[in-house]
Amino acid sequence: MRGTNNSHLVSLALRLVNARTPEEVLAEARDVLSEEVGGAVWAIYDRITPQCFRVTTQTGIGYDSLQELMTLVCGLDARLVIDDDLIGSASLGTPCWQVSTSQDSGVLDVDLVIAAWPRLGHAVEEDLKLREVAALIAGALKQARELDAYRVKSIFDELTSILNRRGINEALSREQLRAERYGTNLAVLFVDVNKFKPINDTYGHKVGDEALKLVATTLQSTARASDVVGRIAGDEFLVILTDVDAVGAERAAGRMMEAVEQTSLMVGESRVELSISVGAALHGAGMGPDALIERADSAMYRTKRGESARAELVSSLASRRVIDRIVEQPMQVA
Repeated sequence: MRGTNNSHLVSLALRLVNARTPEEVLAEARDVLSEEVGGAVWAIYDRITPQCFRVTTQTGIGYDSLQELMTLVCGLDARLVIDDDLIGSASLGTPCWQVSTSQDSGVLDVDLVIAAWPRLGHAVEEDLKLREVAALIAGALKQARELDAYRVKSIFDELTSILNRRGINEALSREQLRAERYGTNLAVLFVDVNKFKPINDTYGHKVGDEALKLVATTLQSTARASDVVGRIAGDEFLVILTDVDAVGAERAAGRMMEAVEQTSLMVGESRVELSISVGAALHGAGMGPDALIERADSAMYRTKRGESARAELVSSLASRRVIDRIVEQPMQVA
């Protein structure tokens, strides 16, 4: 069998350095082991919940063999998640394996299982150093998960748990590219909470925070599953509307304004009234995120300056005049 020295460890370490996500770590590890160590079929079990493992494997092992080893290592309650359909092979021998564990509250948990099934006519060598293999993969997974956690933290708003300015900008960039590639419509809504400063001054910042969380929750519950909601800063939010035209953007704005007005934020026996002003802009060819957001922001301020425009938006969704006033049409880009 090839791979009876440290070459597979060196190759594994070099490849895992460039893996940025847990999925990349597992796929790279599987590929390196299958390339460097001939005569064996590999599987990597990665714990994703206390009793559930994701399996990244080469074809040829079969679900029954994978589950049998998992039961042997972790007990009857262990379950597997496997992305691909597997076809079992009768020419595989008895597997050898190595576990990586962690200790939580005095309980030793299996986090990772590395297993190799020898092919017909081959034997799994003792000097494969599975303990070192498991340590390399476990370390790379830990780093990838920390990067994932950092990225999640960097794009989500701590107060409202929706996307922050960075996150919503990244989402908007992706949707703009998609809209231009497939020729679909795209709009954004710039949302501003009306009279937010008086709420803070009257009831305090804690109530102000609750108001922002309630608005964020309301926007999310009113939006479609394909829409994206984020908080830009302070009392300003952005909603990305996919596959909508001017009329659709106006209707979405009307639904959200009405939904926020119907919310109930109580401070003792007092009800804090909430409302929002909304401006919309449609994406045009070549327009970047900042330009599109700025146009929606300008439309929102025009709405905010006149209560009549805002009332018409709610009561007359089909009005072309309201669309022209509220929805900023894209500029022609040469």
